[in-house]
Amino acid sequence: MKYLLLTLVTSLAFAIGSKIPKAQTSLNYFQNNGKHYLALGIKNDKGWHTYWKNPGDAGLPTKITISQDGQDLKLKMLEWPVPHRYIEQGNILAYGYGGEHTFFYELSESDLNKLKKTFKVYAKWLICKDICIPGKKEILANFKGDKFDYVKTYNFEQSKSSLIKQLNELPQAGPFPENLEIYLNKDPSGATNLSINYTYKLADYKFVGAKENLLTPFPVVPFGFKHENLFYDSSTQTLYGKMILEWDGDLQEPEIPFPKGATFDREFTFKFLYRKTPDAKPYIIEKKFSKFAPTGQKQLDDFYKSLKGKTAKTSKKSSKNIFLIMLYAFLGGLILNLMPCVLPVISIKLFGLIAHRDENQSSVLRHNLFYSFGVLSTFMIFASIVAAIKASGESIGWGFQLQSPTFVAIMVIVIFILALNMFGLFEFKTPFGSKLGNAELKKGVLGDFMSGVLTTILSTPCSAPFLGSALTYAFTTTTVNIYLTFIFIGIGLSFPFILTGIAPGLISFLPRPGLWMEKLKNFLGLTLLLTTVWLYDVLMGIVDPQNVGIYINTLITLTFFAFFFHNRVSKRSFFRIVVGIIPLFFFIYMVKQDLLKPSSNLNGSAIARNSKLNWQNWSQDKLSQTPGPVFIDFTAKWCLTCKVNKKLVFETDDFENFTKQSGLKLMIADWTKYDPEITKWLEKYEVVSVPAYFVKTKDGKIKFLGETISINKIKESLK
Repeated sequence: MKYLLLTLVTSLAFAIGSKIPKAQTSLNYFQNNGKHYLALGIKNDKGWHTYWKNPGDAGLPTKITISQDGQDLKLKMLEWPVPHRYIEQGNILAYGYGGEHTFFYELSESDLNKLKKTFKVYAKWLICKDICIPGKKEILANFKGDKFDYVKTYNFEQSKSSLIKQLNELPQAGPFPENLEIYLNKDPSGATNLSINYTYKLADYKFVGAKENLLTPFPVVPFGFKHENLFYDSSTQTLYGKMILEWDGDLQEPEIPFPKGATFDREFTFKFLYRKTPDAKPYIIEKKFSKFAPTGQKQLDDFYKSLKGKTAKTSKKSSKNIFLIMLYAFLGGLILNLMPCVLPVISIKLFGLIAHRDENQSSVLRHNLFYSFGVLSTFMIFASIVAAIKASGESIGWGFQLQSPTFVAIMVIVIFILALNMFGLFEFKTPFGSKLGNAELKKGVLGDFMSGVLTTILSTPCSAPFLGSALTYAFTTTTVNIYLTFIFIGIGLSFPFILTGIAPGLISFLPRPGLWMEKLKNFLGLTLLLTTVWLYDVLMGIVDPQNVGIYINTLITLTFFAFFFHNRVSKRSFFRIVVGIIPLFFFIYMVKQDLLKPSSNLNGSAIARNSKLNWQNWSQDKLSQTPGPVFIDFTAKWCLTCKVNKKLVFETDDFENFTKQSGLKLMIADWTKYDPEITKWLEKYEVVSVPAYFVKTKDGKIKFLGETISINKIKESLK
């Protein structure tokens, strides 16, 4: 049993991990809406990125040439995909691509005829992480026949539906926003420096700054674009932006001199990627400049400084707030002890306090410290997983362990076995001794440690007051601060045990241990069975229940029979071992057959709303196309706080009447299984946990309502 419990620790690192692919390329031909396209896909190693047209402070953009018989073919290349913004070591700004991205060419009938003869696609790039490495790929292709839906994939496959989706996401030219003004000034930071300044009125700025710009500049010779700085004036709801431009004319051939006056020799067209709202598709805007203002930037900079403390969020975290963040982490961890997520184990924790009540102080302290060590160790494993996945370039959220089908399946069996122990089907050294009814308990420090592990796993899927701010900081900051934040959450969660270990007199109000505790074990067994049912329901929300349900039910049955056989049927060790390893081999078979894999249907919600109201499944596209007001509930099956809010708010007559009277549309985003679209959308608003509630107002603004919800809060947000 001890080895089974130890599996909880190791499985956290292995069951949730993902394979890191090699750098790959893909060449495809497809048709869409009567048009012909050639697509070159590139998939970078996790954690590495290549560069956009404007690479930023350093780097080189990806270069692609298509040739035939040594002559370049002039094919119509479409706009490049929308890049991400990176801040590399040394505060170096970069725009580029991590993971999979695709470049598209639109082909005419003439192009198709040319490409029936062998042609060459040559791509070269600079791929960077902590260091930069040049890469290249040469692909020879040949079209045969009159119609082609597909050309051989060279390294990795891209489905036609995926290509069409990426094609539709390419940015297009759009109208210049009415609430945006852009102007150009001479900047006092250098003799040949300029500044682009912009004013964005009635700004919904929460999605910018942390991982993307408000305006992402296309390259314009001879200018070098530096970091975007944003400043917010809450009194006027205006966002101000500034980018310094370095004049690179002296590096051009021939040299382009900096203008002696305030007028350029020719008109320059500046292009930017601009996103109106967080869920809207970025589009391209233009602004032409033939001159700049020679004065006035110093006054603007002084004004920006006056907005200090009201700046829009950026990727940097202020070290001055670290102590406040750690306080939030501690308080959030402490409050987790009272959250619905911990209800399945809170009774067992109290049982342990009672069992230790009459021991001497050193013994109580030892029990409680090992329990706390189990809590903190598990949080360190969580922190390591978060840091590793962040380093790989992927996104992750709070409660991620319950998004892994393999890990949830392990938890179903472990909690079921603990329930069988409570019912007396077998005995092992529990966190509170092997004989729960005795006043004199066995030491069992390993049991105390594993109790802390189990408590942490079952109590962390949901968020709590104060915890949201701390988690957002942890998931968007440096590796050191990730560990620091998780340590303080663990200290908060284990604080009642630390405190009672130091001062055992604090638990004197609890009843004394006795034979009544043996009867209480049966009730605790029931709570663990209910926890098993909950975890089973979570698992069925992640996998395909029609294919996996029968296997999980068989595994539970075999597990029950193994312990029943051990206790009631045979005392012979050989037969006990044979019957005991059958469930283990069956589980291994399930893993090898890849039965415990997430359902491929990532668009369907696993959470059904038994309501007269019309809850629609959320998607970014659907939200952008739906006029406000809209209420969005980000939830998950493993989130017990979400279920409580559902019962107390969403399934009431008052909520139903309010939605009908206000015309409020309802959307639900199910995060039970990992969904990158949900994860990345939440990241835009610095949210890493559920429950999370948002509204989209009539004018298209997105407002975050927090982790707690009420009808009045929704009403106020819509004003």
